[in-house]
Amino acid sequence: DPGHVCTGPERTACVGRVWAGALETLWSRPAQEAELAEVARALEEAETELTAAEATTAVMRSALMSPVFLFRSEGLA
Repeated sequence: DPGHVCTGPERTACVGRVWAGALETLWSRPAQEAELAEVARALEEAETELTAAEATTAVMRSALMSPVFLFRSEGLA
């Protein structure tokens, strides 16, 4: 499916390139390798039942509901 941006054995590295900036913005810190691997796994799993666009939306919703995003602590000065 041409809608799939990241496929094949280099999927985690590709997800890192595609998602790292967005996750860093959301989480106010760089995403760790394990987190990027989890995003790659979640995308792969979601794409078994959803289109690439729907899977991307589902994974982005997951990132937005992450405690890292919802409960991020900002420095109080």
